[in-house]
Amino acid sequence: MVRVQLLTVVNLLIQVQLSLGDVCCSTCLAQPLIAGVDAVNWTACSAAKSICCFDNVCRSWSFGAPNYNLAQITFVGSTAQIPSGSWLQVNWPAATNVSYMVLKSGQPKISQVLNTSLSAIYKDNYYFMCANVPGILYYRGFSDHGCRASTEMYVEIIPGNGTKCDALPTPPASTVECDPVRGAVKNGVCTCIADNSGPPQCLANSWTKLAAEYTGIAAAIVSICGAAYGFYRQRQHKIKNQQENEIPNQEKNSSSHVSHQFQQDATEYAL
Repeated sequence: MVRVQLLTVVNLLIQVQLSLGDVCCSTCLAQPLIAGVDAVNWTACSAAKSICCFDNVCRSWSFGAPNYNLAQITFVGSTAQIPSGSWLQVNWPAATNVSYMVLKSGQPKISQVLNTSLSAIYKDNYYFMCANVPGILYYRGFSDHGCRASTEMYVEIIPGNGTKCDALPTPPASTVECDPVRGAVKNGVCTCIADNSGPPQCLANSWTKLAAEYTGIAAAIVSICGAAYGFYRQRQHKIKNQQENEIPNQEKNSSSHVSHQFQQDATEYAL
């Protein structure tokens, strides 16, 4: 019981430390207390009460979805499947490297993909991962030397025909026009990634980025107007004080002038 409570406290302290200053996702993922639940998937890790690597650190949203070479991929519902002994081929422009691990059928998942896991082979804009045995292939995209990471993704490996991952196959040539940096071809369609829009060049900003920019501009205008109004009120208050101070002075000067005139008239009358 004491050990469980101690682990809970350590878990909370680590999460607080990450939220306060850690800016590298690979550091969070490499913690010894992280197990099989994807730490970048907030819904999953919070439900499992395990350590979570916050998205403001990992920025998984910036990776978008990878694009499969569909030559050997089939889908059962939303689950992708590939025969064992095949190369899983993934096009992922937002990732600078992809790591993966393979679990045999029935093997429990007690860890997750790190940037130090098996590295996918990069060739002709595709990442190649060997689906060597039936089971599940888990993979994750990384960028900025591991400091940015996607959520963990997987492909189910079904029994193949006995072949092995030998020479890398030739990736399919895309005939779809799409910017190689700001966009990606997904199932034959050019889709802009991150904050870009307007395929195939993807030169325009997405509505979310535009909304953020307009919100910033509006906030700046409100701030300027508030400062100007404050200056105006301060100026008006100063003028009002000056006017209030001038009235007593004028009355005093007027009274002094009347008194002086009365004394002068009295003197002349006496003479």
